[in-house]
Amino acid sequence: MSSFTKSAQQWATFARSWYLIDARMQPPGKIATMCAIRLQGKHKPIYHAISDVGDHVVVINTRHIAFSGNKWEQKVYSSHNQYPGGFKQVTAAQLHLKDPKAIMKLAVYGMLPRNLHRRTMMQRLHLFPEDDLPEDILQNLTEELPQPREVPRRLDQYTPEEQEAFPRLWTPNLFAIHTVRGGERKVPGRFISASADLNDLTVTLIVNTGIQVSSHWRRMQPGGIREPRALET
Repeated sequence: MSSFTKSAQQWATFARSWYLIDARMQPPGKIATMCAIRLQGKHKPIYHAISDVGDHVVVINTRHIAFSGNKWEQKVYSSHNQYPGGFKQVTAAQLHLKDPKAIMKLAVYGMLPRNLHRRTMMQRLHLFPEDDLPEDILQNLTEELPQPREVPRRLDQYTPEEQEAFPRLWTPNLFAIHTVRGGERKVPGRFISASADLNDLTVTLIVNTGIQVSSHWRRMQPGGIREPRALET
């Protein structure tokens, strides 16, 4: 049984909450999906298509959004001022440099239903290029939503303990691979040899454990196949 009274439950259901979303290093489409759901009120049990029951959404760090691939140059935004010759196209990079909130605003606007409620919902969307918020908005915030994608950390952001615990794929102290043509040479603790024939390549790898792994490849000739053969010991 809930500890809230019926009046408190009704107030919590119908009240407009304020959600905070950090857009740093996040794709605009993922952030826009989260904003559109809460601006419409689809996360509430009282949602209806013709009812205005949405909440407020505050998005910070819109200047630091991220696109995958080369979308900063490939994605194009078009506009027309209804006058002859008024058609304009700008790339996402150009639009973002001009207004760091424009891409996020257009992404959310496109996610909302195309009806008379869309402008009212957009009034409850608050965009900020950085993480500096006014005091009145800070007092209204009720919950911070998690980012849709985990931001990868740089190497200097890991502690020495985490770096030591990370599994190593190979250790330079245990392996040495060198290509030597026309002779043999020794590396401290290892023996590497290679064939002088330019059509053949021999690589001998010796690990500290004493296990010798030898491989020999014959260079593929036109119309032929490449076949491995064992080295003579």
